[in-house]
Amino acid sequence: MRRFGTQGPVNSTDNYVVARSEELADFIARVKQGRYIVLFAPRQTGKTTFFQDALKALAAYLKSENATEGYYVVFDYRENPEPRTETDIVDGPTIHSYVIPVLQTRPSRP
Repeated sequence: MRRFGTQGPVNSTDNYVVARSEELADFIARVKQGRYIVLFAPRQTGKTTFFQDALKALAAYLKSENATEGYYVVFDYRENPEPRTETDIVDGPTIHSYVIPVLQTRPSRP
């Protein structure tokens, strides 16, 4: 029986899943154009699962270009961001992932 997931990655066998086909297609198109991607969404809406799929899409794109490695950069605007670096082999290519904290002061209220 499937149920609503409340933590961790979403598993489509165990959890209800909202397909993000349009968003993933847009992500792939932007990567091919060399553009930046920003995904704003509240907690528990599938961002991590989306980006796991996006890494697979990036790997497929790298393979189509005969590239053996690529880079995945995320700018973290959360209140207490932590920098992170990871290197993974995803379906062949090596992908270097970077989470870069963006520290901004909140604007003053009028």
